[in-house]
Amino acid sequence: MKDVVGELPAAMARAGYEVSVILPGHATALARGLALEDTGRRVQVPRPDNGEETFSIARTVLDGVDVYLLSNESYFQRGYQRDNRRAARREAAVFARAAVDAMAALDLNPDLVHSHDAQTAL
Repeated sequence: MKDVVGELPAAMARAGYEVSVILPGHATALARGLALEDTGRRVQVPRPDNGEETFSIARTVLDGVDVYLLSNESYFQRGYQRDNRRAARREAAVFARAAVDAMAALDLNPDLVHSHDAQTAL
């Protein structure tokens, strides 16, 4: 995954493309000491029980690539839920919706969207 998420976007940025990466704000990512700035943008994602979850959007720049982290207190804080596939699928679905809504909230108009791994390619 490092090649696709880390090296490919940086190589594309060096080639002159405008590249953005949207990632779940996993607790481990947030704890890495990145210079994150709050964009002030939020997205509301519907839940199956007709409620909503609010995700904040933080931004940093790594190797010329805008990296956005979507954070919420209920999601992405326990790491990937390998032992609980239902929770993992729910987080993947919520992330996919939040990522699409984040593109609109950030005024990103991509020519190409790559959803990495099966769980995000919904």
